Amino acid sequence: MRLLPIVILAATSLAACGDDANDGGAATSAPSAAATECAPAGTDDPSRTVRVQVDDLVGGFGGLGTRTPSDLAAGPIRVSVEADADNESPIDVIVSKNGTEVIVISAVAAGLTCSVDLTVEPGRYDLTDGTQNGGFDVVAGAPVTS
Repeated sequence: MRLLPIVILAATSLAACGDDANDGGAATSAPSAAATECAPAGTDDPSRTVRVQVDDLVGGFGGLGTRTPSDLAAGPIRVSVEADADNESPIDVIVSKNGTEVIVISAVAAGLTCSVDLTVEPGRYDLTDGTQNGGFDVVAGAPVTS
């Protein structure tokens, strides 16, 4: 029996980063994308926070995963994007509903988290980083107010 070597290639998507002279300020994940202004760290309410973990495809592995509270009701929520420490470049996550963009969380650098607050209605919300997809559901019921 003769064994043939098999080579597996993973497609990667490279986004333009800020230049080497960047002083640690807002990086960009595309030539015209500005970094999102993130909510203060440590103020998340776990019962109202959707966590999105993004690992780019560098090294042949990658993923976009979410942790969503059970029976997430309409009202104010926080979407928290966590970029894997090994990501090659900053990532963007688009949140949409029924094909309409709700918000873009832009230029989250490797190893960092960016959270944004928004108000949601019942329905399915889709997430994408351009190559990977996920989502979360918001249920009907008494809206939660802040």
